[in-house]
Amino acid sequence: MKNRLTLALVAGAIATPLLAADTPKHEWSLYGTLVTELNNVKVTGSSDISKDLASRNRFSCATSNVGFKGSFQATEDIKVIWQLESAVGIDGDQPSTWAGRNTALGLQTKFGTILAGLWDTPYKDVVMKMGALPASLSSDVSIMTTPGFRTIGTTSVSKPVPNSGDAIFNRRQGNSVQYWSPVIGGLQAKVLYSVNEGKSAANNPTLLSGTLSYQYGPLTLIYGYEEHRDYYGLQQMINGLSGASSAVLATGGTTSKDTGNLLAAYVTLPTKTRICGIVEQLNYTIDGATAGNKEYKRTAWYVIASQELNAHKFWAGYGAADKGTLKTIAGAKVTTGSEFGAKQYTLGYAYSLIKGVSIFANVFGVINDKNGSYSPMPPVAGGAAGASTNVYQGGDTKGLGGGLLYKF
Repeated sequence: MKNRLTLALVAGAIATPLLAADTPKHEWSLYGTLVTELNNVKVTGSSDISKDLASRNRFSCATSNVGFKGSFQATEDIKVIWQLESAVGIDGDQPSTWAGRNTALGLQTKFGTILAGLWDTPYKDVVMKMGALPASLSSDVSIMTTPGFRTIGTTSVSKPVPNSGDAIFNRRQGNSVQYWSPVIGGLQAKVLYSVNEGKSAANNPTLLSGTLSYQYGPLTLIYGYEEHRDYYGLQQMINGLSGASSAVLATGGTTSKDTGNLLAAYVTLPTKTRICGIVEQLNYTIDGATAGNKEYKRTAWYVIASQELNAHKFWAGYGAADKGTLKTIAGAKVTTGSEFGAKQYTLGYAYSLIKGVSIFANVFGVINDKNGSYSPMPPVAGGAAGASTNVYQGGDTKGLGGGLLYKF
């Protein structure tokens, strides 16, 4: 019996390192961004004065998140990669959602990276990288990726909902597969496709998003395109013409196609000066609409510059969305009351206590045209992302405040 036990232990000791040699080495890390932000905000100048919002203090956690990511070498040429990212509602208002942010499983090879799961679209990623301060929503550009009409914020979905989030191009898209090419001569392509899991007898919703970027020294140029099929974004916009919260820009329809096109440029100079500029056009169309309108198109632009001086950082941003072009189902342009545009501005300062920890202060606002209803993020009185009814047409948002950011 002793001999058998000794033999078994010896065999186990020999086999253990052999098995370990065949086991891939797993690597993983914890990361996150935590933000506490206190602002004083108000809305004035609404076309219906009763819809103005009095000055109030607001505490938010912006895009606070915690995540895990890792990888292991499955073969000599293939690495398995994964990420689980969760929202952290440290203000007590926003939900702390497990794996509700960028979460995916994929493969990485010399030919590129493939990811499947819930992830920011390549189109959204271009705009998110413009901000001077990571994760501070009030310092970000909010008039891009949205047509206005109170379709404010970002949305995390896997198919049409339907609500005003279906009109937004600031998307974290589920049921998606994406490919990132390797960088070749400064060029890189990213493509995401969200499958038609929401298909019905009448509709076949899909989403395609992609970017082509080129980097040469301190300059990066990016073209982005995104297409939503049968998301019916035009139906989900709240109508600035009537102001009624239940009104839509179109009813009925057999198919729809909503597209976004953008051009962006980032320049980072040796002086630690960073300048970002972007131009975007959104176009919403519906075929077979039975009432209302069949098309809305608008163009917007934004420029933001920042300067670092040792532990100090200053930034300023300004941009505008034009009044837009609206067409009836008969094809005629709507000219009366079509002032749907807005202007946005931001000024800010941050002081870095240590790498990854900053104290910041900012002034920000959105000035709407007569019937415009754009807003900073988040809107003054909060509200679900992509579904706020708190900014009435013509209302101007003004705010100032600051906070603490910790990135690890």
